Amino acid sequence: MHLGRPFRAVLSAICWILAVATAGLTAAGFLGGGAPCQVGKGQVCVPQTWLLIGGIVLTVAFGAAAAALYKPRSKPRTRFPWEYRD
Repeated sequence: MHLGRPFRAVLSAICWILAVATAGLTAAGFLGGGAPCQVGKGQVCVPQTWLLIGGIVLTVAFGAAAAALYKPRSKPRTRFPWEYRD
């Protein structure tokens, strides 16, 4: 099935937005998870390794999908005045 260029551009933009949102939520979850440990509540300290790994994998996957979906057209090469034909 062939997707049109505008449709792929919209899907790519959505993937980029999801990648940035996933990275932000991963960072917030990773940094916020250590707050209870720093105030002395050791029983609520959970390892954040899986959150970090999952967030990085999702972020890279969304970014790769966005890059694969849409590639801008190359700019036309400019010609020098002496290359014009009469």
